[in-house]
Amino acid sequence: MIKPLRVTTFPLKKKTGERVGEILLVIEMTEIRKLEERVQRTSRLAALGQLTQRLVHEIRNPLSAMDINIQLLQERSNEGSEDPEIGRYLEIISTETRRLNEVLRNAQLFAKPEPSDLESVDLHQLIRQVVFLIKEEAGRKEIELVDSLQAEESMVQADTDQMKQVFINLLKNSIEAMTEGGKLEVLSQNDGTGTIIGVELVDTGSGIPMAKLHRVFDPYFTTKKKGTGLGLSIVHNILTQHGGSIDVSSWLGEGTIFRIILPLAPSGEPYNGDAKAEGSHSG
Repeated sequence: MIKPLRVTTFPLKKKTGERVGEILLVIEMTEIRKLEERVQRTSRLAALGQLTQRLVHEIRNPLSAMDINIQLLQERSNEGSEDPEIGRYLEIISTETRRLNEVLRNAQLFAKPEPSDLESVDLHQLIRQVVFLIKEEAGRKEIELVDSLQAEESMVQADTDQMKQVFINLLKNSIEAMTEGGKLEVLSQNDGTGTIIGVELVDTGSGIPMAKLHRVFDPYFTTKKKGTGLGLSIVHNILTQHGGSIDVSSWLGEGTIFRIILPLAPSGEPYNGDAKAEGSHSG
């Protein structure tokens, strides 16, 4: 693996000023570069979020009017029409209008995230609920979904529904990348300070080209044939809002690793996942 290095030299001199050698200072820049990329990404997302919010407002009103009028035309068509094809055309228009409304809903969620309702959440229990929901879909595609959650501490302060959305998006993203089956493993561990939990999602999918890797969290960027390109941007926003972060590594033809870092919560009541498990199916 190639790593960026910063190399600086300084002259080594005696008290008399005589130069007797060189001091070579080598700094490994990987983490610094990642931090710089996060700052730049956050700035881009903030600017684009403001623009998106304005566009959503301008588009939604005429789209709502169109939807209402399409419904009125469908009602008249159902009452009887000389041309039976009109009903089919109206249904196509109605379907596409609903799809546009869904795109606008996701765009609005990206541009103006809903405020987080924080509570003490057992991240392991939450992830296992999501894995349970996704497991059938993974099985149909011959994907082995492996639970390797081993962090000793897993309590975080989080909005349960938003955090479920994070892991649903990431797991589905990995599953879609494994068109010929494979393995998807979810791992966790704590750092040495006891203040952080790290979660990794490791898949054996098609991978992401190196030239596109730095853009995966950019809104409206996608490597899929179908998709709005907002899923990972929303994931990034939610994690940032929770004081966390997300990074990605990928190797074309071998797979992808998404790494999430979240601060551990102070002492609190364990998360009762059963209370909201039913509602999570509609997410």
